[in-house]
Amino acid sequence: MDFGLMLSSHGWKSPGYYYNGNYNPSAEEKPDKPSSGYTSDNKCTPYYLNIPVHIGYKFSVGRNVSLFVNAGPYFNIGLFGKAKETIAANNGTVTTKEKAGNVFSDKMLNRFDWGLGFRAGTEITRHIQLSIGYDWGMKNINKSGVDSKNRTFVASCAYMF
Repeated sequence: MDFGLMLSSHGWKSPGYYYNGNYNPSAEEKPDKPSSGYTSDNKCTPYYLNIPVHIGYKFSVGRNVSLFVNAGPYFNIGLFGKAKETIAANNGTVTTKEKAGNVFSDKMLNRFDWGLGFRAGTEITRHIQLSIGYDWGMKNINKSGVDSKNRTFVASCAYMF
C-alpha cells in the first residue's frame, strides 16, 4: 500500500490563436481586445495537494535494490494558482491581463479533482525511491463548460525515514 501527500502543479499554456473579425465585448468585460485581428495566449498554473492511494508490488533484484509498480486512485485538492491572458494585436501592441488571482476561489476551476494513477520505479537501500508514472484525471475541472481533465506525467524522488 502506498499513500502520500504531494504539492503538485498542473499548469497549462494554450498557444496563440489568431482571431480575425470584430470583437464585441460583453457588458461586464472591458474592451481590451482590438477590434480587428489579434492573437490570444492563455496560461494557467494551479497548485494542488495531491493524495495518491495506490496498491502495488515490490520485488528484490539485488541486495539493496528493489523494483516496484503500483496503481490506484488519487485525489487532488486545489490550493492556489493564477491565470493570465496575453493579447497581441496586429499593430504590435501587447497586453497582459490577469484572468484569475486564484483559479479556485475565483471559480475558474473546480477545487476537487480525482482520477487513476500508475507508478513504476526503484527503491535503493530501503530509503530512496525513484519513480515515474502517469495520472489520468476523470473529472472535468473547468467550470466554463469546456471539457478539461488533468493528464499528468509524474517523476518523483522520495526519501523514507
